[in-house]
Formats: sequence, C-alpha cells, structure tokens
Amino acid sequence: MGKVWENPHAEFLKGVVGVVKATSTEKFYLWKEYHDSLKLFTWDSGGGGPMVTIDHVGDMPVCICLQVDVVEGHRILFVDATSQVVDWRMVDAWLKKHLPQSAYNDRGYINETDAFNFVNVLPTRSYPSTEKCTRPPEGWKCSRWADHKGPCAASPK
Repeated sequence: MGKVWENPHAEFLKGVVGVVKATSTEKFYLWKEYHDSLKLFTWDSGGGGPMVTIDHVGDMPVCICLQVDVVEGHRILFVDATSQVVDWRMVDAWLKKHLPQSAYNDRGYINETDAFNFVNVLPTRSYPSTEKCTRPPEGWKCSRWADHKGPCAASPK
C-alpha cells in the first residue's frame, strides 16, 4: 500500500474563503485604502507565510509567496508570484491541489480574483444589512445601489 499524500500547507490554508492574486505592493495599497483610509473593513495582517517553489519552466523555478490575512473576519489568501518566470496555469493547478473546500464557491470554482476586484472574494455577509451607508467624503459618490444597507464603497466622482 502506497504512502498517503498529505498537504504540507493544510494548516496554513485552513479556513481560507477567497484568493487574491496580488503583489505585496498591491496588497499594501488594498490594506491602505480599505482599512486605513476609508475604514470600510477590519483587517488583521497575517505577518507572512511560506514561499513555495511549485514547479519549474525549463531550469527556472516558479515560486509563489503566500500570506493569509483576516478581512472582516474572513481568511483571505494573498498569492504573490515572485519568481522571474511565472506560469499561471501551474499556479492555478497548485491552488486547486492545496486549497481547502472553503475556498470554493457553490459552483465548484475557486473563489479568486485579482487586486482590482478584491472585494469580490469577500462573502456577501461582510456587508451586514443592519449597517447604514457611511457618508462619502465630499466630491465622492457611492458606487452601490441607492438603498443599500452596507458600508459605502465610495469613489471619486
């Protein structure tokens, strides 16, 4: 009987509900915008995670850095492709092999996005219906529907 394969990253990835493919700079700007400046989300930075060599293209390694942050109470995995060569098909295959079931949506796809669409990985329960829309700063408009009850996703007009 063969040895049963164990996921060495299972504990680190446990409970992840979404994946954001973003550089460390993009991640910093997301934190700065949503937590520090607009104060729309609670955000606890994970403080780092493993760098994983997932495969090779020729003799060049394909490496990703993983970091899990807790945003609005949800564990979000940030993936930063740091190697000189990146094959996103390899990255996607690695994620499919290692992510827990909690990272998949109800259609069986990984709940993932890029930095630009970051808020799409947060479960809708991140916008409690009991909260009122915050008043956007002067010169900004709310980008949600007129009668929404969640935090305002304000942007410049």
